Amino acid sequence: MKSAIVCAAALLGALTLGTVSASAASPISPPATSASAGSLVEQAAWVCGPNRCNWVTGRPRGPVPPWARGWGPPRRANCYWVRQSRPGPDRWVQVCGRR
Repeated sequence: MKSAIVCAAALLGALTLGTVSASAASPISPPATSASAGSLVEQAAWVCGPNRCNWVTGRPRGPVPPWARGWGPPRRANCYWVRQSRPGPDRWVQVCGRR
């Protein structure tokens, strides 16, 4: 009687593990997307001169400068980057509110 209960418990455990591993092994398909979703993405980049960088949407021209590659989009719509000359190396600072 005891061995029948142990065997039943072992069989139930094996069936449960088999079900879990089978469902975990099944591939998950990505959600369906429409072709129009790609049109919602707008190209934008920082376009820099020698002392100032502006966020340009549409089709920005020219390469992104090495120092601006890590910059994300501006914090607000009226923000831009300005090169500050000071004793020591120049640095770029994001300024918001003035144009």
